Amino acid sequence: MRFGEHSKAVQRLSDRLLSQSLRELEEEGLVEREVEAGSPVRVTYSLTAMGAALGPAIGELRSWARRWKHAG
Repeated sequence: MRFGEHSKAVQRLSDRLLSQSLRELEEEGLVEREVEAGSPVRVTYSLTAMGAALGPAIGELRSWARRWKHAG
């Protein structure tokens, strides 16, 4: 996804905080950043194999959150 797509998906997150978070995820090896030359420069972010491997754990956390959100 491109930066703008991430920004729209997480509307309450400032661009500065989103940029910082993506940079941290990249440093940890969870996200890969690809810069495409041109005008304007296009930056695409994608999950690495390690980041994609978190999918099942994230799914379980999502299920847990939904279950407890409706219980309260």
